[in-house]
Amino acid sequence: MEMQEKEAYGIENTKKIVAFVGDLADATAEILADGKVTRGEVLLKGVPLALRSLSVFTTIQDVPKELNDLSDAERVELRKAVAEYFNLPNENAEKIGEQTIFVFLQIVGLGKLIAEARKKTV
Repeated sequence: MEMQEKEAYGIENTKKIVAFVGDLADATAEILADGKVTRGEVLLKGVPLALRSLSVFTTIQDVPKELNDLSDAERVELRKAVAEYFNLPNENAEKIGEQTIFVFLQIVGLGKLIAEARKKTV
């Protein structure tokens, strides 16, 4: 009898981050599409994302725990969520999902470095 993996954390926060970073990437692509960046475009796309970021970043500390605890079933679920969210074939979803999570973790890491540097200068 095969043992099934048990997840301690789930992936709800990770899926929120994937959606948020995806929306950020989409907004950036739309703003840059015509080669011109206007304040109006940035405000139109940026303000809703900034407001949404408040709820996304309140659970930011849970994402690394969720990623370290991924089961095979959660990997499949996350891949499907990315494929559906970006309307992509499944084989592209895995790469884009991985890149999205990588970008997010890099942003978190940069934020931590800045916070630490600011503590040392105070």
